[in-house]
Amino acid sequence: MPTSPQSPGLALQVQGLCAKLPHGFGRRTILNSLDLELPAGQTLGLLGPNGSGKSTLMRHLAGLLRPTGGRVLVLGREAHTPDALTRVSYLPEDSPFPDDLNGLQALTLLASLRGKRDRKALLAALDRAGLGDQPKTKLGRYSRGMLRRFGLAQAFLFEPQLVLLDEPSAGLDAPGLILLRDWIREHQERGGALVLASHVVSELASLTDRLAVLIEGKIVCEGPTMHMLGDPERTTIEVQGLPPELESELQTWLGEQGVDWIRTTPALRDAIDIYHGARSDHGQ
Repeated sequence: MPTSPQSPGLALQVQGLCAKLPHGFGRRTILNSLDLELPAGQTLGLLGPNGSGKSTLMRHLAGLLRPTGGRVLVLGREAHTPDALTRVSYLPEDSPFPDDLNGLQALTLLASLRGKRDRKALLAALDRAGLGDQPKTKLGRYSRGMLRRFGLAQAFLFEPQLVLLDEPSAGLDAPGLILLRDWIREHQERGGALVLASHVVSELASLTDRLAVLIEGKIVCEGPTMHMLGDPERTTIEVQGLPPELESELQTWLGEQGVDWIRTTPALRDAIDIYHGARSDHGQ
């Protein structure tokens, strides 16, 4: 298909992107004529089942793979060019960092690839990720959660213009989830763009502006996140301190209005709320 320069104000523009496995793998199509745009300063969520092509798409956006067909423009530049690569950071799902280096050595190596030499910034990033007290521990001895926090530290290091996160919450505990949300929101406040691929719908709902659903290599629907995730036939009303007798009256009144009362359950706290509550209870 004909291509055109990236429009002003777009952090990302994907035009007719096709990706196929090599001949030895049956020439199977992974991404099929995919079109996508992300305005600067916005966050896009990618939702799709396993095998839908999310990780393959993220690798193309990061400039690690060349399209079989079509074009990927990042900040007005071809995704694989050095000028684009220095403006983008990427956290893949499998965190492929060198096992034989410690956290500081690995960050130093990754920073040097961007022409950065700020040791103080590297130490601060490790400290914020909760890894500053283990500077000589090799990455091969990190737990899954520690590796994920290290991955987040390198992804947001030196404030890139576009951040790509593939299943970033996998393996994170509650403090790690707080760290993830804080880094994403700070990036958004700076006007940075972000693409977040996740299976966690609540994560996409709270952290993204737009949502694209990817199935069998095609974007089947796209739009504002809450419009995409909301159910127009159902409404959730959360209350506190409702006496049982008023609950019965409320059910009766709603029934008279033709509204079906489906169930009554306590509102659930997420892990972050529980963690904050526990810290408050112990005076921390």
